[in-house]
Amino acid sequence: MIWALNENREKVRAGPGGQGICPGCGGAVRAHCGDVRIWHWHHETAECDPWHETETDWHLKWKMRFPEEWREFWKAPHRADVAVRYGVVIEFQHSAIEPRDIQERETFWEDLVWVFDAREWFHNFEVRFKSDKTTFRWKHPRQSLFATTRPVYLDTGEEIFEMLFLGHKVPCGGTGRFIPYKHFLKLVKGNLQHKIDEAFGMGGK
Repeated sequence: MIWALNENREKVRAGPGGQGICPGCGGAVRAHCGDVRIWHWHHETAECDPWHETETDWHLKWKMRFPEEWREFWKAPHRADVAVRYGVVIEFQHSAIEPRDIQERETFWEDLVWVFDAREWFHNFEVRFKSDKTTFRWKHPRQSLFATTRPVYLDTGEEIFEMLFLGHKVPCGGTGRFIPYKHFLKLVKGNLQHKIDEAFGMGGK
């Protein structure tokens, strides 16, 4: 967690020896300030968000790319990673996730965009560049992603791969496109909703 509240209910960043209040549950949080990971807050007791997962540096670094006021948006009892100004919530997902959990989050967050950490498994994609589109075959797919109905972006470690269409057969395939990180950030910080509407309209193209 990047943000906590101080005794004056002001948002503060973690610092050595820091203690604060969770903006969601009001519980006590303590600063974790090591030499490797980005400084962050941990609950002194149990995490209040039932969807909580241990945050990696990958999560924290992605959050830091967005304006402060967009990070860690609370809608009780859940905390979104990022909420942009159009009301779109971005969830950064590192660990494996069950289809049931995907469906619950998509129901709770009305306008949700997924960014999955694919750095360790994107090599299972066989990408083919055609004159009119980019297609892929996905060996050993993460079948839980078949449950997604919202826009899906994959962090490959080199750039973003946007899934425009994902077939639900195994071996599965689909279409997509590569987006440089800086262009992806410009997309989500700008007219994201327009692009999301376009993506939904593309269907299986």
